[in-house]
Amino acid sequence: MPLLFTSLLSTGSLPAPPAPAPWEIDPTRVPPDYVLADGNRKATYEGTSTDNATWVVTVNAIQPGAGKRYWEVLCAAGNAQYNGYIGVVPSGQREDYNVGKHPVYFNSIAYRGNGTIWSSGNSTAYQAVTGLATYGQNAVLMFVFDPATAGLWVGKDGVWSHDPVSGAASWSSAPGAAFYPVIEGRASQEGGTLRSLASQFSYPAPAGTLPLAE
Repeated sequence: MPLLFTSLLSTGSLPAPPAPAPWEIDPTRVPPDYVLADGNRKATYEGTSTDNATWVVTVNAIQPGAGKRYWEVLCAAGNAQYNGYIGVVPSGQREDYNVGKHPVYFNSIAYRGNGTIWSSGNSTAYQAVTGLATYGQNAVLMFVFDPATAGLWVGKDGVWSHDPVSGAASWSSAPGAAFYPVIEGRASQEGGTLRSLASQFSYPAPAGTLPLAE
């Protein structure tokens, strides 16, 4: 072993690995009327439609084999109850961000502001789960995604709809693809801020999960 490396090991002087960078929204995939802020972590829809169906995705993807990942979305202003969807889209729907298709098709999974989950394996919309917590302005949404099963757990303001440690997912899709976190603003001023680092979280990552960006 080289003398210098041995000396560094013995004195504990090896440089620390770089800190992980927060995940960002992809600025090359931002439909008109969305505005990015906070280092491309916040997306707000500033158009006039009350039924906007476009959305934004992250640059990075949760890859197969990445393990269970946790992140949060701090909802923007907008309505007390959102009408849109926040969740994950697989690589197969990634490029639909600006074509007017909600992020619920082709094995996407999305938590809607009215307390439902929508997910379809094809181009026909399907409401898969009802009776979850509704959400809107300033809510903190919590997500755990397991790429091994394409299972998504959702929660709001510290309360999980389904136990992400030992319980079944809120909904599971088809595994195998890379999945991207997604944020939709369906009406003016709706959207959210992606939190991907432990230092940004309002609530601790559940046992057995890793922060999205770590």
